[in-house]
Amino acid sequence: MRRLVLTLTAVAFLGLLVVAPSAPAALPECPPDQPPDSSCVITIDDHFVDDELCGFDVAIDAVGKILYTPRFDRAGQLLAELFRPNIKASLTGVESGRTATDRDVGLDKAVFLPDGSIEILSTGLHFKVRAGGRETIFRRIGLQRIHIDPDAVETVEVIGGNFQPEEDFPPIICGWLAGS
Repeated sequence: MRRLVLTLTAVAFLGLLVVAPSAPAALPECPPDQPPDSSCVITIDDHFVDDELCGFDVAIDAVGKILYTPRFDRAGQLLAELFRPNIKASLTGVESGRTATDRDVGLDKAVFLPDGSIEILSTGLHFKVRAGGRETIFRRIGLQRIHIDPDAVETVEVIGGNFQPEEDFPPIICGWLAGS
């Protein structure tokens, strides 16, 4: 369970919000209280107001699905987890009414190493935030490697793609949502 929680935390870190296309009807919903032992779908349908990101109220709506697939060795030990998100998120400045949209699509593969650390390869659209229709104002697209050591210390290595610095996200998105 700890591995699933750490992996989901890392996936959330990568995409902030997750949305996926409809999965094949044959796949069941992932159980909420235990690690799945076969492929399943995690449905995302979150709607809340955040007052920390920008210092003012931002309505966040995230919808979609994540296709989850565990990989086991012959002895039944969990070796890796695959996450295929397809999520659409909308962020709206409550006072300004200005909205930006984001997508998270791609593949995240978490491999559990013998020392207790987790190696995650994540590729695809991590952030592609569009404001006012079509203008992309923030992007993190490509391949990155995330290493989480046994103490949950995270290191990120960008391997290729177009990655704006993560610290640029709040000023860019908050400036847009505020109307400045």
